[in-house]
Amino acid sequence: MNHGDPAAAVDHLRRALALFLRSGDVQGEAICLNNLGDGHRLLHEPDAAIDRLRQALALQRDADRAGLRYTLGTLGDLHRDTARHEEAVGYYEQALTLHTTVGDRRGGGRVRHSLGRTLAALGREAGAAEQLRRAHEILASLGDPEAPELLEPGHGPGS
Repeated sequence: MNHGDPAAAVDHLRRALALFLRSGDVQGEAICLNNLGDGHRLLHEPDAAIDRLRQALALQRDADRAGLRYTLGTLGDLHRDTARHEEAVGYYEQALTLHTTVGDRRGGGRVRHSLGRTLAALGREAGAAEQLRRAHEILASLGDPEAPELLEPGHGPGS
C-alpha cells in the first residue's frame, strides 16, 4: 500500500470492496480486506484494522492461502504497533512458516526483520539479533535495496 495518503487509499478500497462483493470474487475481496486493514493500521484505527484483517483471514483460510501469509504479517505489524508484542510474535511466526513453506524468501526476510524488532521490544536480545541477522542476510542475497537500511540505527534490536 502506498503510504502517501492512507485515507484516500481506504476510500478507494471501500469502493473496490463493494465491487468484489457484488461480483463474488472471494480472492479479490480477501486482498481488498487485507489492504483495508493495513490502511486502517496506518490511520491509527486499530479496531477497524483488526476487524478487516479478521474478515480477510476467514476468507483466506478457505480460498486464498497465498494471501494468508501477508494478512498474518499485517496483523503482526498491527499488534506490534499497539504494544501487544507477544501476540505480534505469534502472527509473525505463523507468517514466517507460510513464507518458508512456499519458498518466498523476500517475504520471509521481511517478516524476520519485523519479528526481530518485536523480540527486541520484549527484551529477547539474542533471538532478536538472530532474526535481524538472518533477515539482512536473506534480503541482501536477493539484492533487496532496503537490506543495508536494516542495519542502521532504528532498525535493529530495541527499535
